[in-house]
Amino acid sequence: MINFSNIFPNINSVLASYHPMKQIIEYNYLTRQQFLNATENPLDPANVQNAALIAHETPHFIDHISTLSGQKLLLDIFNAYSAVDNRDKKQYWRVIKLQQVLKNTKYEEHYKEYGQNYSITSKGHDGWTFRSSFGARLDVEGKEDLNFPIIFNNYKYRGQFVGKIPLSLESLWETNAVASEIDLHVASIILMEDKDQAAISTQLIQNHYKDWLYDPKMLTYSIAAQLVSSLLGYGDIHTAFMISKSLSSIALNLPKTCYKNIKIPKDSGVPEDRIENLTNSDDPSCMFYLMVLNVKEAKEDILASNGYVDVEKVLRINGFPEKEILEREIKKEMEFQKSEALDGPNKEVYLYFYNLGVKLFEKIGIDSAPYTLAYAKFAKSTLNICCEECLDDSNEIVIRDSAFDFLLAEINNVIENYGN
Repeated sequence: MINFSNIFPNINSVLASYHPMKQIIEYNYLTRQQFLNATENPLDPANVQNAALIAHETPHFIDHISTLSGQKLLLDIFNAYSAVDNRDKKQYWRVIKLQQVLKNTKYEEHYKEYGQNYSITSKGHDGWTFRSSFGARLDVEGKEDLNFPIIFNNYKYRGQFVGKIPLSLESLWETNAVASEIDLHVASIILMEDKDQAAISTQLIQNHYKDWLYDPKMLTYSIAAQLVSSLLGYGDIHTAFMISKSLSSIALNLPKTCYKNIKIPKDSGVPEDRIENLTNSDDPSCMFYLMVLNVKEAKEDILASNGYVDVEKVLRINGFPEKEILEREIKKEMEFQKSEALDGPNKEVYLYFYNLGVKLFEKIGIDSAPYTLAYAKFAKSTLNICCEECLDDSNEIVIRDSAFDFLLAEINNVIENYGN
């Protein structure tokens, strides 16, 4: 049975986690006062570690409610809830659909391979290489289903196999979260008046993320940034992750027309008979991969003078409409999705998050990278629980958390009785 508790990956899962089935962020070791201090003054060195954690979690919530792909998931979740709430067996297929949607966001461990000695590799880039390859998700009979293509990175360390890791939707989510975290650290360092302290802090941050980048068990979460760094030649960690966040944000928002119309790079490395599978996949990670290859092929610097990605240039390179036109198309698709919401006790909750997501999209647009420093402050508007509140039965969010636990149990029951 699929675990509905938390599908959003999190390298800080012991410290905090986002639960998309409930739209709640839990901070397991952060007190409410620490949370408030960090959101009020995130760049203060005394708050920056806590603020970085908050900046990591908040993008998961934002990607869920304010991107087109995230809103599709939101609709599927609440339609499954309505089917169960209404005890409508004719609509139970929506629960089974949700189960498949959640499986498609990430890949089970049997899609990942690790070399025998993967745990003893160097904590640095020297000696590391990778190449991309292509596969497909397995169907219920264990056969490859070419309608669900997978892009793999095959890693080696000094010629020895380290791992074969799929690029996935969870990779894009985690890239966005880590980029926000890094960006907040960089902004804090820039404000330091003591240049020696700034230099030391820079080195500590770089060492921390280098260790993370070259931990084989964390490759799922670094694969997107490694593709950008390697293929586009942006070597420093901050730049690579911020570019990855921009491209990921665009990919997470693309409507179906862009899947059909994306420029296919001449040297994609994708087998010719698999190209159509990529563009029919409805998988943002496939679009992300093709976008990176198109930028590489164009041989254009996509960084604007302000240090952020030139979105119009990226859209042009990939054969997409201009930003203003594309964002109008995305809002129309969001509106159409809303019309497919089932009636039920939790429909008003769905509409609340839908409307909040649309407002955020109107503010952020298709590229969330320039707004990462606002995430810590926006975090106050999320549904969140701090450590001392977890056992408070009078807390409204704890009450909501418990209520949705009951719904999730009902959903799992439907899957056990009606699923494959």
